[in-house]
Parts: sequence; structure tokens; C-alpha cells
Amino acid sequence: MFTMVYMLQTSYRIQSADRDVAELLNPQMQYSISYSDDSERHGVSVCDSIEDLAGYIAQTGIPFDTDYVVVEVAGESSDEVDEDAHLGARLVLPTEIISVEPITDRLLDMIDAAYDQALAA
Repeated sequence: MFTMVYMLQTSYRIQSADRDVAELLNPQMQYSISYSDDSERHGVSVCDSIEDLAGYIAQTGIPFDTDYVVVEVAGESSDEVDEDAHLGARLVLPTEIISVEPITDRLLDMIDAAYDQALAA
């Protein structure tokens, strides 16, 4: 007899350090509001990897500073599509906070490189 282990995919996002990360686990708070048309989607915006997150930040120009943190979450995919799916964002319903880390020089370098690559294209 064997046991199947179901692993939830981990994903990454940035957010202000003063926002309580525990809110991400509250189903009533798991919504994303569109910047462009004030619509609401069920799920929290994330990217699949740190590299994807850097590319997303470079392409969108979303504001952030060193008071922000990178949050790694595990969870299930939302049934809805992130408005920036074409840029690598997707919506998840987080069930676990894996880590919360400050923005590192490595991430800043990755954002700069992704921005340079986008300009060159």
C-alpha cells in the first residue's frame, strides 16, 4: 500500500512589509482588484518563480521600495484568470505562507536585467 502526496505549488509576490501576511490566508481577503477598471477577481496575484516575479515587476512598473517583502505562498490555483496573465501573473488561493523575505540585491538585479531585456526587445 502507498500514500499519494499532493504537493501544492509555491508562488511568489511582493507586498508592503506593513501588510499582515496572514491576511493572505483569509478566504475573505483572497481577492485582487484591477488597477484599470476596478473589477475584482477571486485569488491573490502571484508569479511562479522569483525570475517570473522580476520580469513581471519590470514589465508592469508596479511601485515598490525597500519596505516591501517577497512572500512565498503555497496554494491552489483560482478558477479566475489574473488580468496580467499575459505578463506571467496568476491567481491563487493561498493555504500556507512558506517564507517572507526582504527584497534582496539579487532580486533588484534580476528586475534591472529583465527591464533591460524588455527595452531591447
